[in-house]
Amino acid sequence: MPRPTGRKQQWLSANVGLVLPSDAQPLKLTLAIPRQYLQEHAESKGIHAGWAVMAGLLIASDPRARPRKRGLEVSVRLDRLASQIPAELLNPVSLDPSSLRTVMDKALLLGMSDDPESQRRGLQFLAAHFFANGFPPFRIVMNHADLPRLHAVLQSHPRRFFVQLELKGVGPLVRQAAAQPRGRQRRSAGQATTIGFLACLAYEFVQQGGPLVQAVRAQARVAGYGKRKAISKLELIEFLVERAVSKNFKWSLGQSPPDYREFSRTYLYPYRSRFVDLAKKALAVPGLCERLLALDPTPPAKIRS
Repeated sequence: MPRPTGRKQQWLSANVGLVLPSDAQPLKLTLAIPRQYLQEHAESKGIHAGWAVMAGLLIASDPRARPRKRGLEVSVRLDRLASQIPAELLNPVSLDPSSLRTVMDKALLLGMSDDPESQRRGLQFLAAHFFANGFPPFRIVMNHADLPRLHAVLQSHPRRFFVQLELKGVGPLVRQAAAQPRGRQRRSAGQATTIGFLACLAYEFVQQGGPLVQAVRAQARVAGYGKRKAISKLELIEFLVERAVSKNFKWSLGQSPPDYREFSRTYLYPYRSRFVDLAKKALAVPGLCERLLALDPTPPAKIRS
């Protein structure tokens, strides 16, 4: 259905902090996308949107691009990128719609592969495609001084960047744009997917074991989990998610006393098949799991048995 004449676009925005490899200082940017665009392209589930953002950032962060500064910041409208920076596409290729969809799917598969060189090739093709055929109407604001390290990480770790961008930026905006039922049900419907992903991430985190898992187990004991017996895996997962949603979103699971069996039936098992691969990829990004689960690696000073 065509958009009514004169209707203003409602912009949804997210402040995104990205953990870069071998860099203690996170890279911060603000991503804004029109709600109407996300609703009209909901079938792509944000995947194309995330790669479009990365493709635009790859072009804008090139040292030869020199995007316009506003004070200490640079603001980029991707759909106006061709007129904002001095760049041109060499040897453009014209494809029919069917062939283009096939090539796009292959580029996305390359971008999500395990080979860094394949990831780079996929991202470079997508950058050329969007530059030639038009970017979506996205707006990105970030510090101008961060452009060199942004370009470096996009060249060396495209998939790591995409996973974080999807989890912290595009994914939440896609869910925020979706039509939700009114009233109290609206809040729980919007939270379920996030809680389900955190449950899957906590499961993978507990599975890998290690000193940090043991520290979290001690913290769960102090918080009242276990009740004079060994803390089960499902109890520990519920503790992790309850603390994560409380610290990161000021939510609560609303289970008092905690019921890890009901929690698992509601949030872990229904979402396992959907999020298991994404949770494993998130766990492989240094520092990302700790941020998402609000982990405190320091165990309590005293623990009473």
